[in-house]
Amino acid sequence: MQIPSKSSEEDNTSAPTTGLLKWIEDYKNKIRPEEELQAEVDEYLKEFDAKAETGDNQADDDEWTVVGKNGKQAGFKQKESVVSKLEAKLLKDREKLMPTFYANQAREYKKQHLIKLKKKFAEDKSKIEHIKKHRRFKPF
Repeated sequence: MQIPSKSSEEDNTSAPTTGLLKWIEDYKNKIRPEEELQAEVDEYLKEFDAKAETGDNQADDDEWTVVGKNGKQAGFKQKESVVSKLEAKLLKDREKLMPTFYANQAREYKKQHLIKLKKKFAEDKSKIEHIKKHRRFKPF
């Protein structure tokens, strides 16, 4: 397909370009010249290198960047109380995730649950016996 080009007669007229010629002209105007683009990239890289030299990040001998503790998001201090809460939460999440994915897991889960209930019942029963012996049992 031959793309029509503007003739010298069309340049002299003040009529705006339309159709395919307008699209081609718009496309050519969007593309920046290589020299202009290269100059902008070089300028940006110079600024970037200047910031890197004055920055707090230091490079090791192996060109690894050492990240300091002071930053925008330095994190939180991990105290024992925080760590234990996080571990407890993770444990609960694991239990809730899918304890009964397979049929045998469902059976095991039910068995363990019944064992826990029986153990709790036995503990409560022994507490009640102990309270009755010491005459502190007042249910109502």
